[in-house]
Amino acid sequence: MLHGTIPGAGPDVMSTLWGMWWFSQSWHGPAWGGWTDLANHPIGVHGAVLSPVSATVYSLLEPLVGIGRAAALTGVFQAAGLAGATALLARRMGCSPPATLAAGLVPLGMRYTWFGLGEGSVVAIAALFVPLGLLALREVLDQPRWSSTAAVAACMALTALENPYLAPVLPAAALALIVRALWRGHERRVLSHLVSGLATGCAGIAGVSALYGRVASPDYPPRIIEETRLLGPWVLEVIDKPWARLDPVNMVYPVQATWTLDAFGAEGATGGGYLGLAGLVLALSAVVLAGRKSWPWLILGLGSVVLALGSVCSGVPLPFLVFNDLLDMIARPLTQPTRFLTVAGVGLGVSAGLAADALASRQRMGPWIASAVLALDALVFGGLSLTLPTTELPDAPCVRDLREEEGAVLVWPGDGSYWEGDIGRISVFQLLHERPSTNPGITSWSLEGGRARDALKKKGGFRYISYKNTHMGEAMGTPQRGWLLENGYRWVIIDVERDPTQVQWGARHFGPPVAECGTAIVHRIEPPEQR
Repeated sequence: MLHGTIPGAGPDVMSTLWGMWWFSQSWHGPAWGGWTDLANHPIGVHGAVLSPVSATVYSLLEPLVGIGRAAALTGVFQAAGLAGATALLARRMGCSPPATLAAGLVPLGMRYTWFGLGEGSVVAIAALFVPLGLLALREVLDQPRWSSTAAVAACMALTALENPYLAPVLPAAALALIVRALWRGHERRVLSHLVSGLATGCAGIAGVSALYGRVASPDYPPRIIEETRLLGPWVLEVIDKPWARLDPVNMVYPVQATWTLDAFGAEGATGGGYLGLAGLVLALSAVVLAGRKSWPWLILGLGSVVLALGSVCSGVPLPFLVFNDLLDMIARPLTQPTRFLTVAGVGLGVSAGLAADALASRQRMGPWIASAVLALDALVFGGLSLTLPTTELPDAPCVRDLREEEGAVLVWPGDGSYWEGDIGRISVFQLLHERPSTNPGITSWSLEGGRARDALKKKGGFRYISYKNTHMGEAMGTPQRGWLLENGYRWVIIDVERDPTQVQWGARHFGPPVAECGTAIVHRIEPPEQR
């Protein structure tokens, strides 16, 4: 029996789901850089949540519809929000209702919007505040008010908080508008609002950077430099991996999608780069159909596509190489250039909307026809054609009952295994029991006191070795119940689905179970003298 299925599979999806649950438990303090022992128990960790909007939506939905549906609806909220905000931006640019629909269909029909959700999790596509920030910048240009300026600054900080990859986008747009205002001699009031919004927004980004910097692991992302490029007198390191870059062929040709279904092999995930040929052609036609009005949006869209290509393409250095080197000097380098495709969807979407509106002068039904073609492309070849992988969540009532108990919970054999894929299973069980766990939390967090799982193996006698090429294995140590109790552990869950041969091991070391529920057997850890 399942407690639900979540869209997506692989380590990033499970890590994000766990992070959203953790936010629901820790939003009042630990989620903003505070200490918590819900993760890495008993050592604990300082953590900070990514995409608090997604986490808030999940937290509100989960008690009502359960884990699986809450995760799915949170992803739909982010995808629909991005499309809706892009459509709203196009409407603000003067597009008619059918052209506004066309603008929203571009990011909705891009494969990355949905492929990113299934492969990289909801955090990978969280970009709602980019179009909202661009909308606020437009308001400042047309009729500067301090409320619009405050909205610009807030969107800058919130973009950094939601998706740090996209933090430079709005400051770059504001800076471009400031240069444009100086060049054209705009009134000082507009210029002062733009400068104020940029300065305040950058201060907010700096605050977000400090928050994430406080909890960041110095070893993340892994710095395994496999190649460098010579650019003039500088030697620049290539940090991003080939599988994390947009393939220039796949962006116009929809290849078969493949997914990461376990903790390894992310380089095998393919087919998420299709931009939507209909949307791309319509957006590019805006140069002829809509003229100079479309240029800023095309620059935004195509510039983001160029960044998504990564550091190197066919051996040729690209702008992302320099961009990443600059980021490395002031913060940390980026490993997933494809995340800029969310911004590409905004720029190309508005361009497509302007082009669709211009078609009305040649054919009255032109905007509606354009929208229909975009929808058809999305449904047949684009993002709406994808069938996302799913991860099944076990419904284990006896595990959920532990929410009312005290003490930390161990999962065997996951907590004793060296296989990193077991962390995902530990995360799933923690969503059910909601007690402190050895789960290390988010990959980028710094575990200042070390990994609790390592101490558990060395001192707690929790050690399990998997047989080669199989998930089955055997225990290699004897649980030290005294040490476990001293460190706050009170319960052991035998993950029957993971390895059914371990049921007898649990009974031998912890006595008769206190509860059983199909996929899990629960034991209470008693003091050594009581066994």
